[in-house]
Amino acid sequence: MTDGSLESSGLVLETLVENLPEGVLVEDASREILLVNDRLCELLELSRGPRELLGSDCAAAGERISDRFAEPEQFVPRLAELLDAREPVHGEELGLADGRTVERSYIPYDTPTGEANIWVYRDVTERTTREAELERQNERLAEFASVVSHDLRNPLSVAKTSLQLARDDPAGDHLDEIERSLDRMDRLTTQLLTLAREGERSEELEPTPLSTLVEQSWSNVETGGATIENDTSGIVLADWSRLGQLFENLFRNAVEHGSPADESDAIEDLTVSVESAADAIVVEDDGEGLPEPNIEPERLFETGFSTEPDGTGLGLGIVQEIVTAHGWEITLEAPENGLRFEIVGVEFAE
Repeated sequence: MTDGSLESSGLVLETLVENLPEGVLVEDASREILLVNDRLCELLELSRGPRELLGSDCAAAGERISDRFAEPEQFVPRLAELLDAREPVHGEELGLADGRTVERSYIPYDTPTGEANIWVYRDVTERTTREAELERQNERLAEFASVVSHDLRNPLSVAKTSLQLARDDPAGDHLDEIERSLDRMDRLTTQLLTLAREGERSEELEPTPLSTLVEQSWSNVETGGATIENDTSGIVLADWSRLGQLFENLFRNAVEHGSPADESDAIEDLTVSVESAADAIVVEDDGEGLPEPNIEPERLFETGFSTEPDGTGLGLGIVQEIVTAHGWEITLEAPENGLRFEIVGVEFAE
């Protein structure tokens, strides 16, 4: 190939590289920069332009720009590793310090005058953001599927019990209880699946009569012979249905874990009390308390954590989620007997 042909090929290559949407840098075996385009300077926010970088030391430039990356201490060693191996690497993801994500490809090649290296950087922030959001949506769908299954147990249990009572006593009002339970299941399914599809946990706050909601939530749970003491009053600004879920899960937690497993009649002695204060709601029971004395109370709010072999570990996780969605905070204390949940930050209507 003549010198003119080489020069022409060089101009074609330079024009091609300059118009690529990716950032490109070419260096020779001595790590002198032979070619760099504007896109690379923009992508990595370099203070020097392509013409100023030509002929400069690529190794020194790498040292200078390492702080552009989320893990600066690994940037230069990784470059050295790739250069030593001289094996092509495509699509290696790197986080930038400003939160963006780039893909880096390394292409070693040989020229008539010796070895050279091509580095290609592509901004993939939008793609990785979409992938992360898709993963969060999938996790959310799985979570809500578990929530649906978990919370439907309450009204389903009530419906089954009422059905048996209706068979034994056809003249009673048990069919009304079954209808209420079925309505409750329908509302739960609709709401939770809607939340899963939307991928949000936004709450529509409305004036909610607290005492009425507590009584209704208690009736939605299979409570056996346990007693409710409802000392609440006032109108709280909340999502009615989600706050009802919160109470139902706290009530069921008290009933299911409030008495020893080998004392089936102990539940009749269980009392659950609900009180309201200036900006707080307190739910307390006089049951067995923490199942294991060394358990950190906060662990009970972790989704999936259960002290029972067949437990789902969802109940208090749902409670925590609802509290957080409303902008409230919840704490758990274990006095001498029972458990005490205090929800603070609650806003009451004047």
